[in-house]
Amino acid sequence: MTEQNGFCYFSNQACEFYPCHHVDDPEFFNCMMCYCPLYFLPEDCGGNYTLSSRGIRDCSNCTIPHDPGGYEYIINKLKQIMKDIQTRPEPYFKSPEGERIHLTGNRKEEE
Repeated sequence: MTEQNGFCYFSNQACEFYPCHHVDDPEFFNCMMCYCPLYFLPEDCGGNYTLSSRGIRDCSNCTIPHDPGGYEYIINKLKQIMKDIQTRPEPYFKSPEGERIHLTGNRKEEE
């Protein structure tokens, strides 16, 4: 559970964008992860996002980073990703376009 005033909760009500997403209870709007660390994932992050016609992720409808428990969700997701990376036979992710991307960032066409 998210603890207010702890290492996993911060609310910046002075921010010009606060709140940047609509939430049911703005009293518990968490700004700790203002920019979601899962955005970089070319695979499913678990959030409620859509892709534009150009393949750009739109996270306007996702409130995971700001909801109670969102910090813990993100940290657990990152831990799982690190575990998965360590056990992959080849260190590749698949982009939304289907390309294989090596963890170094080099793109390799799907075989």
